Amino acid sequence: MKKKNQPFETRAHDLTGHASLDMYNDFSSLATQITGYNADRFDPVALKIFSEKGSLIITLYARDKEKAKSKNLPRKKFPVKKFKMQMSWDDFIRHVKNFDVVVSGGDYDISGMVVENK
Repeated sequence: MKKKNQPFETRAHDLTGHASLDMYNDFSSLATQITGYNADRFDPVALKIFSEKGSLIITLYARDKEKAKSKNLPRKKFPVKKFKMQMSWDDFIRHVKNFDVVVSGGDYDISGMVVENK
């Protein structure tokens, strides 16, 4: 299955782009560290990592299994609950095997870059 580009907040940012993250365990192991998350009721969907002035805020978006059955939503839509908590970088990075971020100012389509000094 071909992956689509995921939506990303681009408003009010100098640089935007794409990120990838590999974990030592699975996504659920980090999700269980988030306050209020219940693995029996929710499936982790997405993770937002926000840092400002040394503070790290992790936001987990999780599919609500119970509401998914009862909601009458448009096709390809599903209900999620947002779980948000402050976490130390040390606590967060213990779950992360590697983290890769590429951002640009948007003046150029970076898919057209040819790196010449490999």
